[in-house]
Formats: sequence, C-alpha cells, structure tokens
Amino acid sequence: MSSHRPWGLSLQCLWGLICLALAMWGPTAALAQDHVIEKAFWTDTSGTASFDQARAAHYTPYTGVLSKGFSQHVQWVRLKIDGIPASVANTLVLRIRPVYLDSIELFDPAQLTPSASMRVTGDLTTWSSTEFESLHHTFQIPAHPVPREVWLRLSTNSTQLLHVEALTPRDMLHEEHGLWLVYSAMLALILTFLAWVFLAWLRDRDPVNGVFVLRQIVLWLYTASYLGYHRILMAGVLEPPAQDFVYNSLVLLTTALSVLFEYRFLREYLMPRWGYWLFRTLLLSSGVAMSLMILGATRSALSLNMVLNAVALLSMLMVAWRVRLRHSGDSHTHSYQLPKFAVVSYYIVLIAVLALSILPSLGVLQGNMLAIYGVLLYGLFSGLFMTSLLIVRSRQLERIRLEEANNLFLSREQLAIEQKRRQDQTQLLSMLMHELKTPLAVIDMAVSTRSPDAQTSNYVTRAVSNIKGILDRCIQTDRMVEREFKLQLQIIHLSDQLDRKSV
Repeated sequence: MSSHRPWGLSLQCLWGLICLALAMWGPTAALAQDHVIEKAFWTDTSGTASFDQARAAHYTPYTGVLSKGFSQHVQWVRLKIDGIPASVANTLVLRIRPVYLDSIELFDPAQLTPSASMRVTGDLTTWSSTEFESLHHTFQIPAHPVPREVWLRLSTNSTQLLHVEALTPRDMLHEEHGLWLVYSAMLALILTFLAWVFLAWLRDRDPVNGVFVLRQIVLWLYTASYLGYHRILMAGVLEPPAQDFVYNSLVLLTTALSVLFEYRFLREYLMPRWGYWLFRTLLLSSGVAMSLMILGATRSALSLNMVLNAVALLSMLMVAWRVRLRHSGDSHTHSYQLPKFAVVSYYIVLIAVLALSILPSLGVLQGNMLAIYGVLLYGLFSGLFMTSLLIVRSRQLERIRLEEANNLFLSREQLAIEQKRRQDQTQLLSMLMHELKTPLAVIDMAVSTRSPDAQTSNYVTRAVSNIKGILDRCIQTDRMVEREFKLQLQIIHLSDQLDRKSV
C-alpha cells in the first residue's frame, strides 16, 4: 500500500498544478478588454494586391480566430478598432498570435504617409525590432476617440491561423505577466513528466520509457518554441530564417518521434499485421515531410505533417482497438501490459484534444483559442496521461522483476538443498556398503561352512537382523527427509495401561 501511495499523491499534485494554472489563466484573460469590435478578411489570390486595392475589396466578416488552413494565397484582415478616450490611453497594442506566422504587415491610415516605413512583424523578423516587448507579435497604433479601421496583410508558409487583439498598454502588460506565469507552469509540468519517466528509465532501462523520454525532450523544446521563447533565446545567435528552420524542424521531429513512441508502445501487445505496415507507412511519410522541408518546400512539408497528425491519431486508435494481450506462451511475457481499456482511452483523449487544433489548422473548422493553444494542451494531456500509464507500467515491471528474482533465489536454494541431499545420499550409500560388509561376510562364511552348528546359525540370524535394522533405519531416514509421515490410528485403554504399571 505504501509503495503506491506516493504515485497517487504525485498525480493529485499534478492535477492540482494544472487546475491552478488554468485558474490563473482565466482571470487574466477576463480582466483584459479587447477593443477590436469587428473583423473581416479578404483573400488575395494573386498575392500582389496593393493597399488601395485591398482597401476597396469586398471583405467577409468573421469572429474569433481566422482559420484558412495551408494556403499559398495572401490574407488581408480588416480590423475595426473601438474609440478610446484620451483619458484612458493614448496608444493601443495589437497582439498577434500564434508566433509561427511568417510575415504580418500593418497598414494604418492614421500613420500611412509617403515617407512612412513599412511596418512588418513575424517570425522572419528579429525580436529586437518588435514594437512592444512581448513573446507574441505586436504593433503599436495611436488610440482615437472614434472608431476606425486598420488592415493586416498575412503571408506565411505555415497554417493561416490568426488571432488579433487590441489592448491598452496597461492591459497588455497585465496579460503578458499572467501568460508568462502560465507558460512557465505548463512547461514545468511537461518537464516534470519527462523527469519522472527518465528516473524510471534509469532504474529499469525499459526501451518504451527511453523512447518516451526522447519524445518528451523534443516536445518540450517544440512547445517552448511554439510559445515564442526561441525568438528571445536565439536573438543575436541565429538569424530569423535560421530560427524559423529550427522551429519547423522541431515540428516535424515531434510528429516523427510521437509516431515512433506510439509504435514502440503498441508493440508490447499483439498487433495485427496491417498495424505494423501502417506504422511503417506513417514513419516513411514523416521522412518524406522532412525531405520536402530540406528541399525548400516548407509549406508542403508542414501541410503533409498536419495531415499526418490527423491520420496517425486515427490509425493509432484503430490499432489500439485491435491489439490483444500476450499470453503466457508468447515472447516478452515478462513485460507488463496495460489494460486495453486504458490504452484505447488514451488515444480517444488525444484525438479529442488535437482535433481542436488540427481541424482549424487545416481550415476545416472555425478556429478559437483552443486551436491556438492546441499544442500546449496536447503536451499537457498526453504527457499526464502517458506518464501515469508508464509509471503504473514501471511499478508493475518492478514487481514482476522482484518476483522473478525471488523465484530465482528460491530455485537456487532448492538446487543447493538438492545438491546437499545428493551428497548425503552418497555418504549414506558409502556407510551402507561399509555396514553391510560385516554381516554379509558372516553369512558368506556360514554358507561356506560344510557342517553348520547352532552357533553359526545364531551368527547368521544376527547378521540378517543387522541387515534388516540397517534397511529399516534407511527407510525411516528417507521418510523423514521426504516428510512422508502417515498417522496410524490405534485404540488404547488407559485403565489397562495403568493396571499394567501397577503390577
């Protein structure tokens, strides 16, 4: 009981930390007031439209997050900013998420003059050039007392998910500080999952735990980069295009290692033959995506990778549904196999979480904030769920190893006892041979005597009695060793015994 309690308490603490982080996030987002009152988009299929042409185009209203999937077209977004009294704020900050968007250009008629320089942000620009220091992309625009409109031009190789807010500098700072705390807590949780399984791997060197540790390291780096930390840490070390290449490599590598881990995890069970070929096809497709990115087809590589994520999750659920537990006669029976229900539930949770991010990223569903932070939720839920399963698995494997060690110890003890018994039997046979020599010699002399007398007959009788006594003692000793005792019931009369004693 005591061996399982620390794990239960630790998991309860993890759930508590997640709930605390979400509780911190909720009030932070609720306190900030977004001053964008209308959003609309227009798709520039040519990609060469000027601002005047885009300004005169017909826009389609939308709410929440813009979701246009992987497209080579340019998206123009028109934002209607609410009027702000001068007593409230003189400027507004446009905060743009997610961080992986390549290029976002701002067109503000209030500041658009012939001598004005182009205002661009994105992950292909340096972090030092940002207009408001933040993990996210930002622009600063003047606040007007009456509503007005500004335009954004989005061009990116990644999925076209775009969420824009207009905040006062005070609200922006307040939200940024809250998000820094939440991001740090989430990254710490993912690192905790990694540390737990790493410690288990150091103890048992289980290959499933080893692949999970490798996957978690890359996932942690990818999550930190997804949140924008890589732009700060690599500023001045790598140029923005190189940073973008590193980030895209982490995206593809995370998918490849996730498929590899799930393949190694499900191999502990009896998979159908088509499951092996399906996983190998997924790994080959991931290799094709990496090759495309190396060749410069970044948009095609990322699009293939996103489709691969969706197909891989459904494939894993299908394989998990068809796996069977290994029987005692199969190989690897020393390994512990988690219940099939737990494995299937794990993949259902992953599909439910990632569907909120994958479908909007492919442009199938309208995006929301869950789509923006789908990667973070995937890292948390998959890490927590799989870490719990692997911890239970490691504990059961440890129990199995202890049982095997105990059985081995008992077998060695039994072997030692058997060897000692054989030595005793050898010594007993030697003693018997020595003890039987004399009576047999007497019998041999009596037989060889031509006229045996009464004394010789007594010698023979005594020798035979000695042989019988020796054999009886051997039988009794063997019964004592084998512990084959049989109770013999006999009726006695105590009164008769007492009368005999008295006489």
